[in-house]
Amino acid sequence: MKKNSNSDVKSLSKKYNKWWQNNQSYSHHLPFNDRRVIRSYRKIISFLTRSKEGCLLDVCCGKGNFLSYLEDNSNFELFGIDISKIAIEEARRYLKKAKVFVGNIQNLPFEDNYFDYISCLGSLEHLSQPLEGAKEISRLLKPQGKALILVPNLFFLGHIYMALRYGSYPSEGRQQFSEMFSTLEGWKNLLEEGNLEIVRVHKYNEIWATKKVSKFLIFIWNLIKPFVPRGFSYAFIFICKKKIR
Repeated sequence: MKKNSNSDVKSLSKKYNKWWQNNQSYSHHLPFNDRRVIRSYRKIISFLTRSKEGCLLDVCCGKGNFLSYLEDNSNFELFGIDISKIAIEEARRYLKKAKVFVGNIQNLPFEDNYFDYISCLGSLEHLSQPLEGAKEISRLLKPQGKALILVPNLFFLGHIYMALRYGSYPSEGRQQFSEMFSTLEGWKNLLEEGNLEIVRVHKYNEIWATKKVSKFLIFIWNLIKPFVPRGFSYAFIFICKKKIR
């Protein structure tokens, strides 16, 4: 599979600049008075490492909320990259230490084996070529480094419910212009083909901001989520390392 042409990258950049302009609910800074966000970020970083030191890249960092949390709760040397100029300009206004760049996620401007840790939170699925993104993550990881990749589950119970009731296909945050969903096995295969070795997989079931269903259904979900089998969870968190050949 070939990497994106310059025209593909420019087209996707324009679409995401427009998306950020039209989705102001994603632009609140900073949302850390919300205990749910803090709890979610704390859990995510605990899956990746407990050292809180080293060099970390947040891929598709958006306006930098996760980086901002890490600035206040770790000693990482922080970097972020996103295809949207609007998102990065906003991130630069309030991030204190993290270095953030506009760039093509599938062809990143860093040397091989550069990072101790890489995070990609709900973004690999929005690349036009997710496999190339996985390969870049592998290339940038140090031999003993780790990557945390959060991706959505096609067979999430909520998606099945919406399909049965409304006949609708899954979508997240009105990003249908560049989006894919897959199963647990499908994501495993993609990451492994992308030169990543999967260390472990966690289910991720934190949902609170959706407007697709009522607050009552969200309440029911929060009651049952500890018992939901991994194959029907909302998303998967893959902890990966570079595949050594």
